[in-house]
Amino acid sequence: CTTASLVLPQSKESGLSYIARALNIPLKETIGSTISARFGRPEAAKPRLMKPPVNLLFPVGNAGGPSRDLRKAEGKGSIKVEIINRRCPSCNIRTFHTKCPECSKDTIEQRTCPKCGSPCENFTCKKCGSEGRPFGQMTVNLQQEIRRAQEAIGLHSLQNRIKGVKSLMNDERIAEPLEKGILRATFNLFVYRDGTCRFDASNAPLTAFKPKETGTGLHRLLELGYDRDVEGKPLSSEDQLVFLKPQDVLMPRKAISFLVGLSKFLDRSLQTHGLEPCYRASNEGDLIGKHIISISPHTVGGIVGRIIGFTGAEVLYAHPYYHQAKRRDCDGDADSFTLALDVFMNFSKRYTPSRPGGKMDSPLVVFPIINPREIDDQIYNMENSASLPLAFYPISEQ
Repeated sequence: CTTASLVLPQSKESGLSYIARALNIPLKETIGSTISARFGRPEAAKPRLMKPPVNLLFPVGNAGGPSRDLRKAEGKGSIKVEIINRRCPSCNIRTFHTKCPECSKDTIEQRTCPKCGSPCENFTCKKCGSEGRPFGQMTVNLQQEIRRAQEAIGLHSLQNRIKGVKSLMNDERIAEPLEKGILRATFNLFVYRDGTCRFDASNAPLTAFKPKETGTGLHRLLELGYDRDVEGKPLSSEDQLVFLKPQDVLMPRKAISFLVGLSKFLDRSLQTHGLEPCYRASNEGDLIGKHIISISPHTVGGIVGRIIGFTGAEVLYAHPYYHQAKRRDCDGDADSFTLALDVFMNFSKRYTPSRPGGKMDSPLVVFPIINPREIDDQIYNMENSASLPLAFYPISEQ
């Protein structure tokens, strides 16, 4: 009979260290030191509204009351507002329209001297040498203008409220066509200062997804180019994990009604100009494959993305490349997006305020393709690996 020697624990020796010494087998702790903390920020997913919300960048002064309501101002007949000066070279009519309301010819900008009121052929007044400005006080028959806009878009009835602005903030006091505000109010949309309709959402990174999480069918995903899973196997099940393409996005479900309404507004605008509708969307399925443009605060570049599905989370899920192209860090940041056609049809830098920073958060430039070499290299300080090499573990102990 052999008596086994008993290995006694040393003073202040951990249980894991004692077992490893007794068995003569190296045992490592699953995790090292930890620091626990809780961080929280409410998710944000809602249409962007100016204060107060407006349907149209058109001045009504005090005639519209505190709500800047064009329908209320309409009841007063004519109103006096500060707006761009234009003149018809044929009829010599003073107007704010780009087309003469009488003969439909192109109007030209008419600068006037702010001191003596004389017309300026160039940028300076010949009489006093002051710099001419392209805007001034003008009496506008709002009742007549609204009726003309209503006929142009073929609407028999108007919303009870169409909200404009008290005054314009851009350099030339350029206003939007009234037709846009009437249609936005019809589809319950509100405009931002640059002429686009925006939806705000928190940013969240995503590199892979399961089709069942998007609400998009396999057949549609195959049409969008998703034919293989992360292991290279053909996509045949909604439970397979699929790598997300760099410019594809998952939208918050809260944005569905906004996007459908915006698409109808854009389609109606196209039809008003004798063009075919683009979206023809009535539900979320009709939005799959459509393009958006995301715009971040403090930047002037819009990044094109493609909708591939929707999520119940109140975030915009997108590839880290996509968020980094917007100069976002996904640490609670939020920015906005809109349908691509809204930018191409309705954005103008001439609408943006003239104050410092007024042109920020606007798509002055649109980037259709992300170049990984041009985005911040901070994005490469992350990993997307299924396993770590053996050499990683000894290094982690140093």
